Amino acid sequence: MSNEGQEYGIDYLNLADYGVTNEEEQAWDPESSLPPGDYQFEIIDCQKKAAGTGTPQFVVKNKVVDGEFAGRQITGFYPLTEKAIGKLLRLLKAVGMTLDEKKGFSPKALVGKRYMGTVVEEAYKKKNPITMQEEEKTSVRLKAERPIEQKAA
Repeated sequence: MSNEGQEYGIDYLNLADYGVTNEEEQAWDPESSLPPGDYQFEIIDCQKKAAGTGTPQFVVKNKVVDGEFAGRQITGFYPLTEKAIGKLLRLLKAVGMTLDEKKGFSPKALVGKRYMGTVVEEAYKKKNPITMQEEEKTSVRLKAERPIEQKAA
């Protein structure tokens, strides 16, 4: 048995005990990120969570359902603010959902719904907290959610 992990008082850390699945492991692999383009997605999970800033947001986990990248995942973030609520409304429209009479919806009803989305790569600058220098970073994000039969604008 290896001594790896001994300094932490453990011999082996099984991340499956913390809910990590093969799909999640692949999602953390940088080589499994989605290149920019249009994809058909299926919603596999959604939750209301607080962003790092404390702002409430709706977090939607999606997987690609066909093509070369089928099974790969991307997470969409939908801030629950007056300024940004249109993004969530666009997703609801893309999957054919409408709000009820109280202007709400059941998040569980989103799971299994499909839509088209566009993955884009964006550059941004972030200050390194150690060097205090700004660094160029890139991230991929999901946008332009629309019904499956629509083309990107």
